[in-house]
Amino acid sequence: MIANRNLHRWVSLPVVLFMLFITVTGVVLSVQEMQGEGARNESRPTLPRPANDALLAAATAALPAVQAADPDLKLQRIEFGLSSAGATAKFFPANRRAPGIEVDFASGAIKKLPPPGQSLHGLFVTLHSGKWFGIGGLLVVLVCGVALAVLSVTGLLVYLEMWRRRSGAGKRELFWS
Repeated sequence: MIANRNLHRWVSLPVVLFMLFITVTGVVLSVQEMQGEGARNESRPTLPRPANDALLAAATAALPAVQAADPDLKLQRIEFGLSSAGATAKFFPANRRAPGIEVDFASGAIKKLPPPGQSLHGLFVTLHSGKWFGIGGLLVVLVCGVALAVLSVTGLLVYLEMWRRRSGAGKRELFWS
């Protein structure tokens, strides 16, 4: 049982530091999510159905020009914008860090959009998941996840052995000081 206890103590030391990092970034993400809840529930004005159909038809007609401007664009979403200057459509790829393309329907101009800057929330998501550190970070998350599971099992085994000894000595409390 001593080997289990030593293994548990030595493995848990570096994992505690990692779990502190995960906890802090997770708390920051939770606070950001709670603060952003109100903004997501706001009602957004909608366009009458014919205008939606006209924008969709215009975006569909512009698609060959967009694909010619960026043949590698793997289209995921389109955002429409309406202003006093006219309607626009922004075509975005599946990779949210890659540049998109904007089409101005009034002038017919097509321009590449710069890649979006990373938000603080996005930074904490990539830190929390380990992606910010590349494949090494993802491996650390995987190894620490497995280590946390092993520590849970070895900690339970250590506890059960200590409880068994105490129970044999007539001390039957579940927890002790």
